[in-house]
Amino acid sequence: MKRQYIFKVEIYLIYSIFVVGYMFENLVQKIKDIYFTYEDNYYVVLDKIDPEIPVYQIVDRIDKYVPSFLLLLVFIFLFLVGISFLVLGFVLGFGAPAKLVVVDSNSNPVGGAGISIVGTSAEKSLTTDDFGEAITDFFGSDLTLIVSKSGYEDFESTETIEPGKEYLLTLDDEKPKIVQVNFELKDSATGNKIPGTSDVSMSFSCTRTNSSPSSFSKSGSNHSVSVQVNCGSLQATINVIGFNEKVQNVSLASLTGVVSVSLSKKNLFGKVAAFVKDAESGDAIEGVTVKVKSGASSFAQGTSDASGSKLFDKIPTGSYKIEVIPSADMGYPISTLSDDFTVNNSDIQSGTPVRITVEVQRLSLAKKIILKFVDNETTVAIAGVRAILVIDDIYNESLVSTSDSVGELKFINLEEEKDYAVIATHPDYVLKVVEPELKEGADNVPDEVKLKKATLTTAGTVKIIVNSFVGDPIANADTELYSADHVFPIVIGKTDGAGINEIKNLPPSNYKAKAQISLAGVNLEGESSSKDLAAGTLIELPITLVVSNGELQVEVKEGTTKIVTADVLFVDSLTGKELASAKTSSTGKTEYVEFKIDKRPYVIVTKQGYYPFISSSYPLTAGSKDTIKVHLRKLEAFSDFDVELVDILGSNGGSVNKLDESKDYSFVFNILVASKEDNVSTVVRSGLEENLDSADSVIAINGFSGHKMNYSLYTCFTPGANYAECSPGDADAKQLIASFGDLDAGVYEFVVKLHIKDVEGYPGDNVQVPIEVRYGAKSESAFKPIDPELYLWRAFLGEAFCLNNCGIVFDLSLMDVAGEIYPEWVSVGAEVISLITGEEYLLKYRITNQSGSSFDNVELSVMNKGETFEVRDITADNVTATAQDIEFGKKLVLGSFGNNFSYRGQTKIFAKTDTSVAVLDLNLNTPRTDDGVSAIFSVSALRPLTVKVNPPFLVPDRTNNAVVQVLGEADPDNPVPVVGADITITNGAGESPVVFGTTNENGLFFTEFAEYPAGTLFNVKAEKVGFIAQSVPLPVTYDSPDSVQVSCVTIDGAAIDTFADVIATRTGASSEFLLENGCGTEVEIVIAKHVESDMKLQKDSSNYSFDDSFVLPEADSVVLKVPSDGSRKVFGVHPLYFKVDLKDGVGFQDAGISRVVIFNASGDSCLYVGNVGADVLDRDRFTVDVSRGTGSFTIINRCYSGFEGSPDKPGALNLNAPEKYPNFPDKIDPKLQFVFSLNDRAAVEDDASLRINVRNTALTGKEFFLITVRDYIKEGN
Repeated sequence: MKRQYIFKVEIYLIYSIFVVGYMFENLVQKIKDIYFTYEDNYYVVLDKIDPEIPVYQIVDRIDKYVPSFLLLLVFIFLFLVGISFLVLGFVLGFGAPAKLVVVDSNSNPVGGAGISIVGTSAEKSLTTDDFGEAITDFFGSDLTLIVSKSGYEDFESTETIEPGKEYLLTLDDEKPKIVQVNFELKDSATGNKIPGTSDVSMSFSCTRTNSSPSSFSKSGSNHSVSVQVNCGSLQATINVIGFNEKVQNVSLASLTGVVSVSLSKKNLFGKVAAFVKDAESGDAIEGVTVKVKSGASSFAQGTSDASGSKLFDKIPTGSYKIEVIPSADMGYPISTLSDDFTVNNSDIQSGTPVRITVEVQRLSLAKKIILKFVDNETTVAIAGVRAILVIDDIYNESLVSTSDSVGELKFINLEEEKDYAVIATHPDYVLKVVEPELKEGADNVPDEVKLKKATLTTAGTVKIIVNSFVGDPIANADTELYSADHVFPIVIGKTDGAGINEIKNLPPSNYKAKAQISLAGVNLEGESSSKDLAAGTLIELPITLVVSNGELQVEVKEGTTKIVTADVLFVDSLTGKELASAKTSSTGKTEYVEFKIDKRPYVIVTKQGYYPFISSSYPLTAGSKDTIKVHLRKLEAFSDFDVELVDILGSNGGSVNKLDESKDYSFVFNILVASKEDNVSTVVRSGLEENLDSADSVIAINGFSGHKMNYSLYTCFTPGANYAECSPGDADAKQLIASFGDLDAGVYEFVVKLHIKDVEGYPGDNVQVPIEVRYGAKSESAFKPIDPELYLWRAFLGEAFCLNNCGIVFDLSLMDVAGEIYPEWVSVGAEVISLITGEEYLLKYRITNQSGSSFDNVELSVMNKGETFEVRDITADNVTATAQDIEFGKKLVLGSFGNNFSYRGQTKIFAKTDTSVAVLDLNLNTPRTDDGVSAIFSVSALRPLTVKVNPPFLVPDRTNNAVVQVLGEADPDNPVPVVGADITITNGAGESPVVFGTTNENGLFFTEFAEYPAGTLFNVKAEKVGFIAQSVPLPVTYDSPDSVQVSCVTIDGAAIDTFADVIATRTGASSEFLLENGCGTEVEIVIAKHVESDMKLQKDSSNYSFDDSFVLPEADSVVLKVPSDGSRKVFGVHPLYFKVDLKDGVGFQDAGISRVVIFNASGDSCLYVGNVGADVLDRDRFTVDVSRGTGSFTIINRCYSGFEGSPDKPGALNLNAPEKYPNFPDKIDPKLQFVFSLNDRAAVEDDASLRINVRNTALTGKEFFLITVRDYIKEGN
């Protein structure tokens, strides 16, 4: 069958070929017939023409090669084609329209674009169609084409438009419009702009575009940034050295004027508690000099007390050693150094002192150095050689000896195993470094040391010049000079007011210098280049101080297992640039990595088999070494998208187990991404759901930190719409929404900063304050939890909770038994609490077991090994056992201690002796390591000190000598010298030490000052255990602060300086007095008032404008009056400053200061209340809630009372007191502990003149009265 089918197909194919061939043959034949017919006619025509025109002469020749008829046909065909092109050209060219095509930068057509064609006398408008095309018959040369379309830059060009042509016009995308945002940075405490030298770094993000302005680091208070208007809301993250980070949101739509940013100062000072003990017996060593050393320089100095301790405050971040220097007769080495330790940012934020114990070993065989200095040429003994002892290459500026009249000096109590060098200097001789031999006790023969005379051929001079990075000289900077011959500095010193330390009599060598200083708690440091010094020359070693770097270390674990060889990448969150990389070692930690302080790094940690971990960003602290702790998750640990709360941190960066009011906390979250997720964002909401606004919540959101800083704060939220925007805010927010963009698989950390507010009625009986935080996350594909739900974390204020670091939690509070010093319970935490010697105290405890385990036969011990306290009793609720005596304290058997069970009780302690640091240990006897806590106190009898400095001021631009006298009031009528008081002289802010010392047996300390310019201000502080630390100012000025240069102008016949008048109330009374000219000539007078005074003055019944001068003729007078118009607010002592020009060419001179005292001794107070709280914006009006118990406020004494210059009782007005209006708040210690014992708040507010007993536990046991509730100084009845 198949073969038959194939045969039929073949027949059909053959037939088809035959038919086609037949048809083609006939077609060709027909064409030939037509051609030959026309060819015959062609020759007929030629035959007729040839007689007249001999055409065959040409045709025949052509026919020999090509048929002429065929050639004629080709010619005719070409002619017709040419004619066709001419016709078409005329039809389509001349008179055909031109085409304009508009496209974007990607060659896509732009429809709806407007086109204007502008000629010299006409204009035409067109609009492109959907294909971006427009047709025009407007032709000509030098035509202007203008194309406009929303979203594109306008296009303009000059063209010649011809008919039938096409023109391509390309539009560029519209460039966003730019607006300039101006920032002014202010100190929130003062309202003033931050100093012009402040280092500032700012980074930015936009809510509606990725085109954020670039970050920058500059100095100063005013900064500008250009922002695209399509940015939406600009978020500026501002970091200023010495201030807390601030995130400022700026709405560009409503931007007007300068954006004012208030910055709160960061606590940049920590505490160091040094304990000095005998290495063998463990006994405390009293009376030794204790120093905090940074490099070769001492940063702080004091004397150990009876407990062997010394507490130092105002210690910024950095690396230090403790140096102990005993007296020569104590049998200890001349100097003992501790190991290196650091004060980190976490130490500062916690307030807990860094505790360093130095064990001093008694000398079994003391060595000594004896040297005799002689002239190199004459061998004559040299007296007055100053020798510095260097021990193990460590310069010790306090180990100084001076050669006597026979040129000899010695150092004793040296250790044989150490290396020593001596640096010898003398005003007439070249500096020399000696490496002496150690001598036995019986060997008293000095080693001879020859010194060269300092001449132009033997010595040179080095000038160390220290400036800030903006070029300003820096005074009081610590400098160290190094020569190429030694690893230790050969000269240390401080720069003068011009930022210079000039060092003479140096031997030729190669030198370099280092410098450092702490300003506002921030370490600045720098180093010069090396230069050769030749004899007879001077070299300058300039140093520019920059902020010290910060250091970060990363610790990586999985649970409790250390992760080795994990890769760690440090990335700057401000720029996205990689900063450094590291690997974890066998300890699970990286080495410390150093970064410039303007960086804001986050870390990416990777390890095979684990999800990558991306941390939040970390602000750096100058000089601090901080550790980032990372916990990795294995790949099988999770398989979904989610968010979790992993930790709650206190201000010191450590995990907490309870929340307290008026505290800041950091809630740490992780976003878990199992596989890539797009458009990830998170929401965190604070407070109860019924509190729709942040003002109603007791907890508020104040900040955010992540590897991306794109977030917004809102003062409210929209129920049922968790991710909806609401009213924006900068702080104290109800809700936070942060966007992370697209995230690859990994664990992403972010931190939300929250603040617990003061809570009315808390603490109180049966008062529970719930704290709630809700949170969630979403991506393009998922909501966690399911929308509109959020995860809820809940706890109660002041009550222990367990998140992940669960254990045994101690909660301590204290009050005195009498209820006078601390009438309400005061929380005992990291801060050092001041106690008074001879008082008995109750320490209340609550110990909660959250370890997950139970313990039997648990005992509580309370001990003080320093014997500062006597532990008198321990009791516990529902425990019948009685306390038993143990060494250093007592113990109480509590019994079984189940999981989630709490023991409550109290212990009674008695403060026996004065000490700067006393540690009270509370310990359980469980197997856990967290079953104990240490409470730190200072104990003092609080006797007052009197500090006097002579002269009371320093003369500018010259060296000055001064003596500090310290007196104590063992008997108030017979003050006695205080021996061994520690003297610290700092700059005016009390932060940069200049001089240390100790008073001698007469209570005196002598010192010398380098040259300083006018306006420099020093602070002289004296402190000794058992006394109240006292400070006095020491200004650098040309005029004595108390000088009176003109005395012939008087008030009511008395010297201006002695005149005082009293207005007994702020309303309803006035003061009037007579100003008289007894100078024998016409004088010009100007009267000024204090900057804080609102006093008004009338001169001859006319209002007087302060600072305007007036002429008072010879022997004439003028009536001055302080009017009573009811508008005065400030009361206390109002000074009137008089200056008089005697017309003798000298100009205005001081004529004295009179006092108008607005004061009612029976109802008013002249104590100014300072730091009333950050939330008080108007310092002219504030209210203190006295029902809350204790509170701490700054008090400035404007009273002329028994506190200063008067034997009268405290609170009494003494018009004859010699001192003027106080310039400093140190007449009363700035911090007073208020004691409020009232509970009826309404009654307090109704009585503006209510008196409350206030005892200043940091100052004195004496009581004084204070007006309460109303504005004490600037407002009231």
